[in-house]
Amino acid sequence: HEGEYTLKIKLSTLSDNAGNYGSGIHEVTWVVDRSLPSAITNLRITPDLGYSPNDGITSDGNLKVAMQVNQGNSRVQIYQNISGDKRMIADVENVSVGNLEVPVNMEVYGSSVLEAYCIDQFGNSIVTELPIYIDRQPLNVSSTLTATNALTRQPDSIRIVFSDKLLDE
Repeated sequence: HEGEYTLKIKLSTLSDNAGNYGSGIHEVTWVVDRSLPSAITNLRITPDLGYSPNDGITSDGNLKVAMQVNQGNSRVQIYQNISGDKRMIADVENVSVGNLEVPVNMEVYGSSVLEAYCIDQFGNSIVTELPIYIDRQPLNVSSTLTATNALTRQPDSIRIVFSDKLLDE
């Protein structure tokens, strides 16, 4: 059960193998607290190069993970979760309440989930997640027009072929 505990051992009642008794009292105290720490908020990456400034899309693995830490005297561990395979990419101890920015290097590109764990002094933890996408292959576009085409009037349409889908179906 949660609470503060003290174990007292009266050493005069204990003896070693040679028959020597101890003296005094030895005390061990501990606290059991299973309440969750305050979760990290405003988790984001920089630079975020997607459609919006906080959609978690970028093109390079050298990033900064920014967040608001809401639990004082905590430890923050950051993982990249690739389909259940978690890789720790940062571990920061003795974090105070406030903004935190941690440089990271992600070696696996594509879709993954950034997980930021806030761990309190008792070892209780809570996770905040951010889906991210690191696209090392930029979107390309080509046109059917060539430099040799001479336009005599304004075109009504131009055929453009993209290297990948712009939006999910």
